[in-house]
Amino acid sequence: MQLQGYEDSSVRIPNDETAIAFVKSNIDMLCKSSPVYEHGDFHVGNLIYTPDKTIGVIDFNRCKCGDKYEEFYKIQSFDIEHSIGFSIGEIQGYFNGEPPIDFWKIQVVYVAHASLCSIKWAEKSLDKKKLME
Repeated sequence: MQLQGYEDSSVRIPNDETAIAFVKSNIDMLCKSSPVYEHGDFHVGNLIYTPDKTIGVIDFNRCKCGDKYEEFYKIQSFDIEHSIGFSIGEIQGYFNGEPPIDFWKIQVVYVAHASLCSIKWAEKSLDKKKLME
């Protein structure tokens, strides 16, 4: 599990026990519905404006079947900084209005998990960069 990788890492956030306990006690909220096809890395950085004035989606190398709400946790990391309106529209467009409260409860778990696990991801990226120097 990715969380275990973080816990075993030499790079840890001070006082991370609360976040780890939260994720572990709520992880069962995820993947309760039938899997859906997902892009795997959907965020504003993977959108392009085409010559015919439409928006295209690129970078499908992480596509998979998974939880119907998983794609949305990246909004807080990638999209809000560029456009709050786009971020709101992405969520409201998916639900054709306001999302149910369960969506937000699930997002909290995804964001907490991703926040911890992205440290391990960044550590691997730094190790690769050092090897290339």
